[in-house]
Amino acid sequence: MVLFAENRDFLQIRFSGLSSYRTGEISLKEYINQYLDRYRKGDYYPWHMPGHKRQDVFKDDFWENMFLRDFTEAEGLDDLHEPELFMKDSLEQMQRFYGTEKTYMMVNGATGGILTALYACAPEGASVLMGRNCHKSVCHAVSLLNLKPEYVVPELLPGTDIFADITPEQMEQALNELKKTDRLPAVVVITSPTYEGVISDICGIKNVLEPYNIPLIVDEAHGAHLPFMPKRNLSAVAAGADLVIQSTHKTLPSLTQTALLHVNRKELVPKVERYLHIFQTSSPSYLFTQSMEKAVVYAGNHPEVFDAYRKRLKHFRKKCKELRHIRLLQPKQTCYAYDKGKLVFTVSGVHPAEPGTDSRNDIPATGPWLAHVLAAEYQQVVEMAGTHHVILMTSFADKKKAFEHLYEILKHIDSELTEAADKAGRNADQMNHADSMSVLPDMENAVLCSTGFHLPEQVMTPGAAWRLDSSGEKLAEAEGSIAADYVYAYPPGIAVITPGEKIDGQVIRDITQMVETGLNMIGVEYQTDGIYIPVTEPVR
Repeated sequence: MVLFAENRDFLQIRFSGLSSYRTGEISLKEYINQYLDRYRKGDYYPWHMPGHKRQDVFKDDFWENMFLRDFTEAEGLDDLHEPELFMKDSLEQMQRFYGTEKTYMMVNGATGGILTALYACAPEGASVLMGRNCHKSVCHAVSLLNLKPEYVVPELLPGTDIFADITPEQMEQALNELKKTDRLPAVVVITSPTYEGVISDICGIKNVLEPYNIPLIVDEAHGAHLPFMPKRNLSAVAAGADLVIQSTHKTLPSLTQTALLHVNRKELVPKVERYLHIFQTSSPSYLFTQSMEKAVVYAGNHPEVFDAYRKRLKHFRKKCKELRHIRLLQPKQTCYAYDKGKLVFTVSGVHPAEPGTDSRNDIPATGPWLAHVLAAEYQQVVEMAGTHHVILMTSFADKKKAFEHLYEILKHIDSELTEAADKAGRNADQMNHADSMSVLPDMENAVLCSTGFHLPEQVMTPGAAWRLDSSGEKLAEAEGSIAADYVYAYPPGIAVITPGEKIDGQVIRDITQMVETGLNMIGVEYQTDGIYIPVTEPVR
């Protein structure tokens, strides 16, 4: 009783807000719903995920009756973790359709699938060979398992800061180097397609790994549509990767946070199912599972929509060749294959200073600038902006009218850039030159260039560094310190530096440039006196 008396004031304070709401002194508001309703009425067009593009793709009552379709594991229904009824039938149908040993629905996105895959393949403390352009979820699994990462750094597409594909030759060279020091990895992880649409030769890489019996995990989050396109073998599922993770919500008409995990290696099935119980919620959303099934079934039963989609893309890409300063990335011989559904525009030149500003000079055109103009002036919202490029994600839900409208907007912006460049050319003393990296050469005859990505020295594993105490240090003064966390632009989530790597001058310059360009940086803190980065002390 004494204990209750001592805590009575705390309990009264803790619930005083609730009491006020009940008495009507304070009214609750739907902040999220109200904002999204206003946004929806703003007529913004989504050149980004999810793939349904906020349209009623299926033409039935699914979108209208969400609450009526929201079930749980009750009597007479089924359990995604232990499927026995209709979910079992659905999963077995997907398994047959994709030709896998097992296919699983993921209700917490591709991230849950990637964590499951890494845990199923790599014992704690093992080595992992991974593309440096892997998503942050792969990095997080590496840290949680305290894996020892070895990196394959892809080259760059000509005239860009965009990674090309990882080749079988690069993979073989990396394995040969690791073999010399007895550091063969427990698993290999690569991303294909990349955020920018670059596809690697999965079948070739799998053949390189076969003699070593090393499993291959492919993060195919951006390639859920590939099995339905004319060249189906570009999908890692068809190419025989051991574990493939696809985000159905990115390029198929499924709800956000849905994904598929495909297993092509029978002996991995028990481990995968063990970790699915950990990384999947114990209450899987029936809405998510329904939307995944509907997306796959619709795509499989309607090949004509993908054929029409391919033709729309081909026509749009052909028209974009007329643009001068907003160039559409169209790789030919520079990578194994390319997903033309990704529209990557590199911008160059200068744009006029904003009206009412004090600037007398024209300003270099950048990716963030183009993204802002498209959204603020034309209600066209892109997926992401890089230093010199923007990415627009498409799906078969994007109709001809949307592509035509987008082209007219790009054509108008491009003409303004041309006028600004011509004016700047006549007034050379006032011209600010755009970075040479923004100039996209003729991709059909271009060749790959050596990567400009800087790989910092690794002092300790990411997992070891993550577990140590950390403190913020001013970025400009952090040279020689050890990073305590990942730093990356999001999207796409590719690490500039990982925990356990030494911060050097190049890292400082890279992060500073990314911040100044206006990218959305994760892992840094902005204070009044500068940029701070979490650091730790090396173990003595």
